[in-house]
Amino acid sequence: MHLQHPRSIDSVRIYAPSPAKRYGLIALAAVAYAASLTACYRTAGVPYAKALEEGKALDDKDHARLAQKAAQHSAKLQRQKAQKLVEQLVDQQVDDAENKTKANSERKKAEEALARAAKLAEHTMASIKRGENKTDEELAIEVFGEDYVPEPEKEDDRSLPSKRLPSAAACLFLFLVLTFHALYHLMCRWVVPFKAATRFRETDQMSNRAYALILPKKHKGRPALCPVRSARVGAGLVVDYQRQLYEYWGPEADEEEAAASDTDDGSVEEIVVDDDDDVQGEGRENGSLRRVAPPLALDVAHYARAAGLDARAAEAARERYGKNVVEVRVPGFLELYREQLLSPIAMFQVFTSLLWLLDAYWQYVGFTLFSIVTMEAGTVMQRRKTLQSLSGMSARAAPVLCLRDGQWQDVSSDELLPGDLISIARRRPPPLPAESPPPSPQSAEEARKRADARREFEKKRNAHFRAQPSIIPCDCVLVQGSAVTNEATLTGESTPQMKDALDAAEDRALAFEGADRVATLFSGTDLVNSTPGDGPHAPPDGGAVAYVLRTGFSSAQGELMQMIEFSQQGVSSDTFETLLALGILLLFALASAAYVFREGLRKGDRTTHELLLRCVIIVTSVVPRQLPMQMALAVNTALMALMKRGIMAVEPYRVPFAGRLEHCLFDKTGTLTTDRLVPAGVVGPAGGALRPFAEAPPEAAVVVAACHALVGADDDDTLVGDPIELTAVRALGWTYDPKAETARGPRTAARIRRRFHFSSALQRMSVVADVDGVATALVKGSPEAVGALLRQAPAWFEPAYVGLAERGLRVLALASRRCDGDVERRDDVERDLELCGLAAFECKTRADSRVVVTALAQSAHRVAMVTGDAPLTALHVARECNIADGRPALVLEA
Repeated sequence: MHLQHPRSIDSVRIYAPSPAKRYGLIALAAVAYAASLTACYRTAGVPYAKALEEGKALDDKDHARLAQKAAQHSAKLQRQKAQKLVEQLVDQQVDDAENKTKANSERKKAEEALARAAKLAEHTMASIKRGENKTDEELAIEVFGEDYVPEPEKEDDRSLPSKRLPSAAACLFLFLVLTFHALYHLMCRWVVPFKAATRFRETDQMSNRAYALILPKKHKGRPALCPVRSARVGAGLVVDYQRQLYEYWGPEADEEEAAASDTDDGSVEEIVVDDDDDVQGEGRENGSLRRVAPPLALDVAHYARAAGLDARAAEAARERYGKNVVEVRVPGFLELYREQLLSPIAMFQVFTSLLWLLDAYWQYVGFTLFSIVTMEAGTVMQRRKTLQSLSGMSARAAPVLCLRDGQWQDVSSDELLPGDLISIARRRPPPLPAESPPPSPQSAEEARKRADARREFEKKRNAHFRAQPSIIPCDCVLVQGSAVTNEATLTGESTPQMKDALDAAEDRALAFEGADRVATLFSGTDLVNSTPGDGPHAPPDGGAVAYVLRTGFSSAQGELMQMIEFSQQGVSSDTFETLLALGILLLFALASAAYVFREGLRKGDRTTHELLLRCVIIVTSVVPRQLPMQMALAVNTALMALMKRGIMAVEPYRVPFAGRLEHCLFDKTGTLTTDRLVPAGVVGPAGGALRPFAEAPPEAAVVVAACHALVGADDDDTLVGDPIELTAVRALGWTYDPKAETARGPRTAARIRRRFHFSSALQRMSVVADVDGVATALVKGSPEAVGALLRQAPAWFEPAYVGLAERGLRVLALASRRCDGDVERRDDVERDLELCGLAAFECKTRADSRVVVTALAQSAHRVAMVTGDAPLTALHVARECNIADGRPALVLEA
C-alpha cells in the first residue's frame, strides 16, 4: 500500500516478506540449472567432434583444390623455367671445355627437374581421377621414392574446442542461467525497487514486521527498503531512513490533524512544523509517514515561559529524538572495497574481460583485471579520505550549561534535547589556581616581576581561548539576551549576524526560518559574542538563554552533513549523450555481428563455436572496457582539483554539468567588486554636493553612527559587523561602545534602546535610540524604501540619489523622527519620517573581473549580474566589468 510522505520523498510503499516468491525463485533456479547441466552433460564433446569433422572436410576441400591447382600450374611453371634455362645455356658461348662441361651438367639438371615435375603432375592428375584422397607428400613419395624430402608446411591456425565442451546451445543456455543468476543478485543490490518486487509483496497491514520502500526525490539520497519497528516510547511505529526517524501516522491521526487545523469559516489553515511536515502523494486513506517533528511551530509565548526539562521529560525526549550527534560513519577499507567492486562499472569490466578469456587472451585479461583491482582500490582510498575529512568537520562533544530539573548544570552537548534551556556563551578559561607563596621572602622588584609574569601568562591564555571557535551545538532560539554569530559555514556570508531574543508579547507561532530567523542560532555556526538578558533563568556564566529546537541530523548542520553523506556516490559524464552514442554504436555492432555470423556459416571456414564467440565480442565491444573507467576518472580528477583549492563538491554528479553551462550569474558586492567600501561622502538634509563624512551634518551623522548592528568581540573592544556600517562609523570619527550600545560624537551621544534588524524584503533597518536624552527613531535603507516613508520628500531627493547611483556609488537614505521610547511595533517606528540626508559609498571593481567576464563572453557564455543594489549602481559596475556595453540601458520598475 502507498503512504503519504514528506515533500523530500518521492514515494513510500509498504511491503512484507514473501516466502512464496522466495521459494518460487529457488525452484526456478533449480529447474534452470538442472536443465542446463543436463544439456551440457548430454552434448559434451559434440563441438569437438563436429569441429574435427568440419576441419577434415575443410582439409579435404583444400587438398583437392590445391592439388588440382598444383597439377595445372606446376608443369607450366617448371616447363617455362626449364625452357628458359635451356635457351640461356644454348645462347651462352662457352670457349673452354670446362665451361661447356658445366653448362651441359646444368642443362641436364634442368631437364631432369622438368621431367620430375611433369611426372609428379601426371601422377597427381591420375590419382585425382581415381578418387584417391592422398596428400602431396604421399604422392611425391610414390613418384620419387623414400628419398623425397618434403617442404615444411604452415601450421594450421584453426583452433579446436575442448574435447569435453558441450554444444553451443547448451553452453549458451548455461551461460545465460549463470549470467541471470548473478545479475539477479546484483540487481537486488543496485535497484532497490527490483528487490522489493521480487522478494517482497505489497501489504495493507502496517506492522513491525513490514518494510517501507522509500524512494527519495532525485539527487536527495538513495532508495532504501527500511524495516518498520516499534517505537521505544509509546505504541507507535517508526522507520529509520538516512539518519532520520520517521513515524507512522494512521488515517485517524491525519483526520484529527486536519480537523484541528480547520478555522471557523471552514477554510483550512496551513501550519508548517518544518519544511518536511507537509505530506503529499498517494495513500491518504492509509495514513502517512512523517519525520519526527521537533517543537518548531509552538506559540512564541511558550518558548519565553519554558523552564527546561525535568528528568522524566528528558528521558522521553531522549527516546524520541536520540542523541545530539552529527557524525559520519567511516566504513572499513574491505567494506568499501567490496561495495566498489560490486558496482555496475566494475562488474561490466569483469564480464567483458571474461569474454576475452574465452578467446584465449589470458595475458590481456590478467592485465585488465589487475587494472580494475588497482583502480578501484585507489577510488576506495580516496573515498575513505573524503569521509574521514567529513567526519572531522563535525563538532566534538563539549560541556554546556543546561537547565535541568530547575537547576543549571553541566551537560555534554551530545545529550542536549529539544525543549532544553541552555546558556549561550563563549568558552572561557578556568580560573587560575591561587598563587603559592614564594619559598623565601622576595623584594618588591621580584614580587612585581612575578605578578607581571602571571598577568602575561593569563593574557596569552585568554587570547588562546578567544582564538578557539565556540560552536553552537544545536539549533536553538534565543529567549533571553542577545548573541552574534558567524554563519559562514552554512550560508557563506562572512558578515557576523546579530541575534536578539524573541518578543514574548507577540501572539503568534514561531517562524524560525522566516521572521524569527534573527532570534535563531544554527548548529555548526561560530559564536562571536553573547550578552545576558533579563529573565527568570539567569545562567551563572552570564550567557544568553536559548531554547533547543533541533538536534542531531535534524539540525541545520546535520541536514548539510546528511546531504553530503547520502548524495549520489556514482560520478560519471553526461548520461544522455553517452547513452545516445552507445545506442548508435549498438546498432552497427548488431549489424556487424549478424553479417559475420551469416558469412561465416556460408563460407564454412569457421566452426560455430568460433563464430558465436566472435559475435559476442563484437556486441560487447560497443562499450569499450575503458570507457566507464575514463568517465569516472574524468570526474574524479575534477573533484580532486577542486579539493586542492579548498572546495568540496557536495553533489559530485553536478560537476559534469559545468561543461554544459551557457549562462553565468555573478553577485556584485564581494564578487565582481571588492568587499571594501570607501566612504564617498554625505548629502545633508538641504541637498547640495557631497561632503566628507567627517563634515556630515549632525542629523545625518547620528543616523549613521547609531542605526547599525555592530557588536564587539567577546572580551575585546574590536567592532565586528557589516563592512559598510564599520566604514561609516570610522569615517565619521565617532566612537561606539558595544557594551553600553552607545555612540558618541563631538557634541552628541546616542544610546540604542531597541533594534529592528535589516530586512531584505523591506530594504531597511531602524533603531529607537536616546539622542541626548530624547527618544528618536533612526532609519536607514535604500532611497526607494525610505522615500516611501517620508512625510514629505524634498524636490532634490530623487535626482540626487539617481545621480549618485549612475556614478556607481552605493547610496543609503537617512531619516529620523521623534517617537515614544517604549514603542514596540516596527510600523510605529518607520512612519512620518524626516529626511536627514544621503550617505554614499564607493566599492571598487576587482582588477580581474573584466578579464574573467571577457574570457567567459569569448567562450560563448552569457554573463549577467544578480544584485539587490540599486539598478543604476549595478549598471555602472556591469559596464566596468564588460557585462553591459555602452548602449543606452532600460531600467524596468515594478
